[in-house]
Amino acid sequence: MRAKRRTPIAYAGLLVVTFVAIGGAAVFSLDRSRPAASEPAPAVELVAPISARAGAAVLALSLDATPAEPTPPPTPIPPAATTSAATETSSTTDAPATTATTAASTTTRPDRTPPKIVVTSPEDGAVVRTEIVTFEGETEPGARVFSGPYEADVDEEGHWKLRLVVTEGPNGAVFAARDRHGNEASVRIVVHYEPPATTTTTKPPSTTTTTAPPAETTTTTAPSEEEWSPQWPPSPGGRRDVEEWRGLVAQYWDEDKVDCALGLIYRESRGDPQAHNTRTGAYGLFQHLLKYWKGRARAAGFVDGDGLVAHPFNAEANIAASAWLAGYYEARGYDWWRPWGAPPSYGSCDAGG
Repeated sequence: MRAKRRTPIAYAGLLVVTFVAIGGAAVFSLDRSRPAASEPAPAVELVAPISARAGAAVLALSLDATPAEPTPPPTPIPPAATTSAATETSSTTDAPATTATTAASTTTRPDRTPPKIVVTSPEDGAVVRTEIVTFEGETEPGARVFSGPYEADVDEEGHWKLRLVVTEGPNGAVFAARDRHGNEASVRIVVHYEPPATTTTTKPPSTTTTTAPPAETTTTTAPSEEEWSPQWPPSPGGRRDVEEWRGLVAQYWDEDKVDCALGLIYRESRGDPQAHNTRTGAYGLFQHLLKYWKGRARAAGFVDGDGLVAHPFNAEANIAASAWLAGYYEARGYDWWRPWGAPPSYGSCDAGG
């Protein structure tokens, strides 16, 4: 069976309104044919309110059947400031990592670079004609320069200077620079000392008097006719008790070597300032060879304003030059007694030096 089509509620309401309107018109026509006083007025007034309420009901049903949909509110767009804030927050979060990297990159490392050092004079392999040589060079400002136990004079710009005594033949000199951080560097050069040639003819000694020398070594005689400084003439000759020289020895030798020096005097010359070994050509209390004497006397300070040195028979000069020679060898790592061949044995002096 076909389903019956239902009349919508709105049309039904419209039919009711039409019906009531027609009915109302018919009643109104009947009322006009009757006398006005025979019927009360309220009967007519009841029709209008019913029609109005029916119309209102139909209007209400019509509005409820097709309600209007409300317009949705516009969707708010997020402000751009929110995105910027998030970006700024991200940047702020990353900041500590950058700070840590900067701190790490500024860490100071200790200086381990050795200072430079060069010798500018004399040149490596140079030949020198004097026993006292002035070495000069350059290093970095603030560094100190040494050669063994001796320290050079260094100016503010790093120029240094040091005087050293050399011996005949090749001499190796090592110079070390040390900066304020303890870094060190060194340089070594070799110089050859060749004494200047001399034309002085050595005459035979005029005096041959002997003063009871030890049979194997010494005789009293004057050295060759050289020009010696009048400030330090020969001391009186003759054997003496070595204790007579203790006071003078103590002025130039270290305290722990005084007895050792007296032992050398006894062994080398028996205390005779004018002792001379004709076989070796050695002179004085400590028996210095004449070819080395001038350089040693100068190094010990026994040279006058004219460049003349003390006579080798001068006891004080001989003692002072010997003390310088012992220190020279000791500073280079040798036994201080090496120039005399063997350690002495006297008083409190240790036989081992």
